[in-house]
Amino acid sequence: MREIRTFCLRSLVPLRIFPLLGAIGLMSLCRPPELQNACDPSSFSDSDRALSEWNKNNPSPVSALLPFLLPGQIFDCPLFPNKKDSSSPPPQTPPSGLSYNPSSLALVFGNPMTSVSPIITGSVDSYEVSPSLPQGLQINSKSGEISGTPSLGQTTSTYTVSAKNSNGSTSTTLSIAVANPSYVVSMPRGLLKTGETAVDIAGADRTFTPGGTQGLIWQRCSAGQDQNSACTGTATNLNWGAAVSYCSSLTLANRSWRLPTIDELVNLTDISKTSNTIDATNFPNTQDFWYWSSTPNKFNSSTYWMVNFSNADIGYNPETFAHYTRCISGSALQGTYSYTDLFDGSIKENQTGLIWKKCSQGQAYDLVTCTGVSQLQTWDLAVDSCYSEPPTGTWRLPNTNEIKTILDYEKATAPVINTTFFPSTDTSYWTSTTDPSNIGQAYFVWFDNTISTGSFSKTFKSATNRTRCVKGP
Repeated sequence: MREIRTFCLRSLVPLRIFPLLGAIGLMSLCRPPELQNACDPSSFSDSDRALSEWNKNNPSPVSALLPFLLPGQIFDCPLFPNKKDSSSPPPQTPPSGLSYNPSSLALVFGNPMTSVSPIITGSVDSYEVSPSLPQGLQINSKSGEISGTPSLGQTTSTYTVSAKNSNGSTSTTLSIAVANPSYVVSMPRGLLKTGETAVDIAGADRTFTPGGTQGLIWQRCSAGQDQNSACTGTATNLNWGAAVSYCSSLTLANRSWRLPTIDELVNLTDISKTSNTIDATNFPNTQDFWYWSSTPNKFNSSTYWMVNFSNADIGYNPETFAHYTRCISGSALQGTYSYTDLFDGSIKENQTGLIWKKCSQGQAYDLVTCTGVSQLQTWDLAVDSCYSEPPTGTWRLPNTNEIKTILDYEKATAPVINTTFFPSTDTSYWTSTTDPSNIGQAYFVWFDNTISTGSFSKTFKSATNRTRCVKGP
């Protein structure tokens, strides 16, 4: 074999003038049989290199045809003498040993966390976390670093972080708790709780959080009090304009604050209590009097809605009056309710999931609207009337917080309800909520009244009001 190689190499000079066929035939004899990979320069013979160099240095129609006439030869490959082909990187190995130190994070609402980076062996293309980190925190998908400022309190939760590359993945878990500082309280949106007891079979004591887990951040203490866990000091009475200014200038927890809407403020009431109708653990030293909302009463110029935490009443007063103030942080809840007509005589409120009768009791649904006259009923009859709606036991008389979700304080004309979805709504409607200080009385709401539109009142259960039934969510 050595002699053949030498002969062929010496014959390369005549190849310059030999016809093309002679060159091809001669090189066919010279091709070493052990050369299987034409792109492996380490296996090139001297004659292989010489022919490749000749073809490169003598451009002609002949040299252009050689790669096609000899498809298995080295013409298709670059010459890298004494080097291996390095165009394909070595395969990745899966990452391993992922961890964080510390693996348990105790954070405080409003305080930036000290970022934590992963400890890992091997290369990583991307990082992912499930479920989503607490509100205000984020993970860098390239480096795996976790950072941010938590903006919502939560109890300890576990999160799984995964590190991946093209050949595999590894994962680890870490726990995160976010404590509320003493001066703010994190509350769910739309807390439908009235403290109902067995006295009222139709009003279950239930809660839900519409809109997912996003919460509202409340100032724990009233304006004027010391912003601490006990809310010591004296609360200040402010007129409406001063209350707005106080909240907008508040800087607690490095957040922006505002005066709450009436929808938000009424969510703090607890009608199961006979006085100080609010969660006193989270909101200590709350005053038994009126607190301002930001919502104007569109039926009475220059007046604004309020909540009285001595008895959970809703009312309004001129902006020049002085009342107490508690601020809120987060996107406004008011005006976010929306409806879907199910075309079976019922309406779904999309945020809460509650399903309402389109028509009042006594009216009939004719596939388009509500016909007939709404029926006046005593409280007991209203409870039974809803319970008896088919299928029996599915429908109920709504409690005060449920019926608030169809009150529309944005309307400037009565009735204060969306009449596209709830046509022919009358003046006053029962709730299932019993007056805790007098179980012979129950609350009702005014959808249309010259003075009290949008307000709640209570009366003896033997009195009569209209009825609208609800079910779900």
